[in-house]
Amino acid sequence: SREAKLAFWINVYNILAAKMITDNFPIESIKDAGSIFSRVWKRPAGRVGGKERTLNDIEHEILRKMNEPRIHVAIVCASISCPDIRLESYTGDKLGDQLDDQMKMFLSSREKGMRLDEKKNRVYLSRIFKWFAEDFESRGGVLNFIGQYVTHQQRKVLNKPQIKISYLDYNWKVNGY
Repeated sequence: SREAKLAFWINVYNILAAKMITDNFPIESIKDAGSIFSRVWKRPAGRVGGKERTLNDIEHEILRKMNEPRIHVAIVCASISCPDIRLESYTGDKLGDQLDDQMKMFLSSREKGMRLDEKKNRVYLSRIFKWFAEDFESRGGVLNFIGQYVTHQQRKVLNKPQIKISYLDYNWKVNGY
């Protein structure tokens, strides 16, 4: 099924990202596993189905083409500002609930997901939402999409016409836990 394929490739991405860190440890950032000539995302990360895969292949050529914007809170790069890795594997039969839960958890993190400043009419979002804004366009845009994963009061603020978006700094250091 579509859900089983999504779950499989999300799990593969997360395993290979963690493997990239451990294979190159000690490093301060996953980006340190790459070089000027070969960014980490385009380096071979592992063999899947008899084919050498990169993190870039999995994210951009497989997952993003499946038109599921919640993948961006499910795949992780082991960085402090990344969404937290789930403590269970994604499965096809629970994927919708798992992705909804991941989105809620990520947005509830004021340090890396979302922070609202009602007085300034400003929402501070993870840069993930900027980098992949086009993936949310078919769902009404980022603010409309994330509105279904926040509290009623937060949704009211997000729906204000004068709300402005700013983006949180992204910390690429390896997550310490």
